[in-house]
Amino acid sequence: MRTLFCVAVLSILPSCSSQQKSYSSQSLEKVVVLGLNDFHGSLEQRTEKTIEFSGKKASTYQDGGAAVFASYVKILKKVHGSRLLVVDAGDEWQGSLDSNLERGATVVQFFNRIGVSVAAIGNHEFDFGVEPAHPQYGNDLRGAMKTRFLEANYPYVAANIYKKGTNIREEFPNTTPTKIFKIGKLKVGVIGLSTTFTPETTRYDSVSDLDFRNLRDETLDQTKLLREQGADIVIVTTHAGVTCDPAHGESIFDNKVRRKNDPNGDCKDYDELYRFLNNIPKGTVDLVVSGHTHTILHHWINGTPVIQGEAFNHYFNVVTLTYDHESKRVVPELTEIEGPVPVCDKVFKNLGHCNGKLPAPNEGRGALIPAQFHGQTITPDPEIEKFLKPLFEKTKFVKSKIIGVAARTINHSRWNESEFGNFYTDVIRAKVGADIAIMNSGGIRDSIGEGMINFDKIFRALPFDNYISRIEMTGKELDLLFRLANNGSHGVFQISGLTIKMIDLKKDAPANDLNGDGKIEYWEVNRILEIRDEKGNLLDDNKIYVVATVDYLAKGGDNLGWIMNQIPKSRIKIDAAGAPRDALVDYFKKHSPVNTKSKPLKDPRKPRIILI
Repeated sequence: MRTLFCVAVLSILPSCSSQQKSYSSQSLEKVVVLGLNDFHGSLEQRTEKTIEFSGKKASTYQDGGAAVFASYVKILKKVHGSRLLVVDAGDEWQGSLDSNLERGATVVQFFNRIGVSVAAIGNHEFDFGVEPAHPQYGNDLRGAMKTRFLEANYPYVAANIYKKGTNIREEFPNTTPTKIFKIGKLKVGVIGLSTTFTPETTRYDSVSDLDFRNLRDETLDQTKLLREQGADIVIVTTHAGVTCDPAHGESIFDNKVRRKNDPNGDCKDYDELYRFLNNIPKGTVDLVVSGHTHTILHHWINGTPVIQGEAFNHYFNVVTLTYDHESKRVVPELTEIEGPVPVCDKVFKNLGHCNGKLPAPNEGRGALIPAQFHGQTITPDPEIEKFLKPLFEKTKFVKSKIIGVAARTINHSRWNESEFGNFYTDVIRAKVGADIAIMNSGGIRDSIGEGMINFDKIFRALPFDNYISRIEMTGKELDLLFRLANNGSHGVFQISGLTIKMIDLKKDAPANDLNGDGKIEYWEVNRILEIRDEKGNLLDDNKIYVVATVDYLAKGGDNLGWIMNQIPKSRIKIDAAGAPRDALVDYFKKHSPVNTKSKPLKDPRKPRIILI
């Protein structure tokens, strides 16, 4: 791995930028930011299998793990001391059996131990409920978001969350709109923002009394206040993201030091964070630590450095901001991004990382060797291992229970028909005897590898505590639903009992003013060309179809609120057949092996989703 800085001490800083303006070392001061995001309860190190081709045998490797990540943090703290800020962009707890059984408490304890400085509020922070007496968990106080916030030694920042219909910010405990840190002679202000799509991406009943205001206005207001309070540097940590391609000829995973004038890849101009950054003046903020979209970001957007480290503790980024006291500004030309740094204690020799899902070079990945970071060998932090050992012993029995076999890997993708999507929708459709089944791709969080399947693998893929819902919908309502669902903001909806022909998400598509407000929003894009049932008939506008889905969608999640609110409550049964995770476990137990060559979950001869 490469060392983070070409600069070891400030006195030699000018030598690293000989083609740029020369700065006096006496006037320069640096702040280092470690950005993490979408941790999703990923406390335990994962054992994975490489993807191999040409008949080569797959090998196992490990990545992630809280104890391994803690080792990287410890090294950075040793190098930078009090100049290091550890900034989180939200979605800390939801996603693993280790975390969910404790309702996120262990993740907060881990973040306390590694010294997280400040965190944004992610949409999935609301999944366990806000108040201690949330009905989903009865009298179990562990489930409340407010309880977790009180346990954190670090503050949460939330500038754009308001009481519904008012100009009053919601006052969560241990939460402020901004936070100022004193680092050396500098004041560093941090603004917290949550995605405006939080109501569509968590349990609606947890946020129904809240408004999530637009990112731009809150940032401009809070930046002005921070500057008036003497902030020299302003950072935004936001659980809102964008998808960007790597620069031409580069790998997005290559872990190198990047600077402002390095080539950037193209970013999707319809994404929330891209729109936000292009609608504020250049130089408004000095850095954005982002999350939510589970992508790799080490880009400059409208002159602002933006980082994101995918998700699930796979990667993180490190940014150095250099402030010039003479000009009283951050010097953009001296900003450096190192990343994404892979969270591994062993890396493939020829790759420099431990991602065995990426293609191997001609010479192969090479042997697994100890990872090096800033000249030090990475080993799991023993104190964190000791702290987590009782938790892992507690969950080991449940996680290791074998429930079935996958004859081949059950892959999942958000952007097209997936094997897991077909499997999921077929199972819940059969469970309630429905004509059709639909599932949002974001509700499936991982693929399942070939071989024996334990409960932990199922839980990682399906961490959300949903119910199977049954809805009676007309053909016209279904047509409108799919126009909303497949607009491209959250990938495609997985389906059973239908064939849909639609415009590829990578292409432009026409739009309709569905809510009649005279404005065209991106979610009103119409990509649907044709919808047919299993017999090949077009949907009948007046016919009633029985639809199986999950309660999250039945309550309006993933932008479906507009259409779901038009369906009479008498036609919706929220809990019609228990939890979908249980239904899939039962199917594995009774019908393994699944995804055989004779019965593939995705049949290329009979596609369910046809992208044009």
